[in-house]
Amino acid sequence: MMREFLIELPNGVIFGLGRLEPVDEGWVVRIKDACDFEGEAGMIEAMKIAAQTTKTIAGYKDGEVEMWDVVEIFDNEPEATLAGKLNEQMTIYRIETATLKWLD
Repeated sequence: MMREFLIELPNGVIFGLGRLEPVDEGWVVRIKDACDFEGEAGMIEAMKIAAQTTKTIAGYKDGEVEMWDVVEIFDNEPEATLAGKLNEQMTIYRIETATLKWLD
């Protein structure tokens, strides 16, 4: 199901594992050392890690390659910014506007 959404959505997809439903609002922060998993095997690995941590994964296409990350969703920008910095990320992502915020 997640792979079907990934094919249909040009900007990728973010899924909560509890109900296997897309997440459609909030700030997305990639989790340090739990990103850039490739293909179907990568999706499974991301799901295993997310099941023990944030319960949320994000998928996107890089050319023809599916990429998967374990992510955490935040309701507000300041918390997401802090979490992004603590996770040593260069950006955080706003779902509603499909935009990146670059971190200092």
